[in-house]
Amino acid sequence: MGLVHLLYTILNTLVWVLPWLLMGGWIVGMADPGGRWAITRVLNTISAPFLRLVAGMIPPIGALDVSPLLIILLSWIVNLLLARSFFGF
Repeated sequence: MGLVHLLYTILNTLVWVLPWLLMGGWIVGMADPGGRWAITRVLNTISAPFLRLVAGMIPPIGALDVSPLLIILLSWIVNLLLARSFFGF
């Protein structure tokens, strides 16, 4: 049971951190739209592949890009599925 719990904890943490990285990148990106700060480049490097993947599936609604919202919802669903698959609740 210990190894299964460790695997669940690692996966759960990775899935839980992704929306926070996206939100942090969005906030820092508003303060530094040119990407001069190192933290902006790091957050863009981490989040850009996920945003490109989802942005290709859903077109923007006017000037609003809803791909970060979809990633946040998908990460919430993945967390629920992880809990159900590992522990059955």
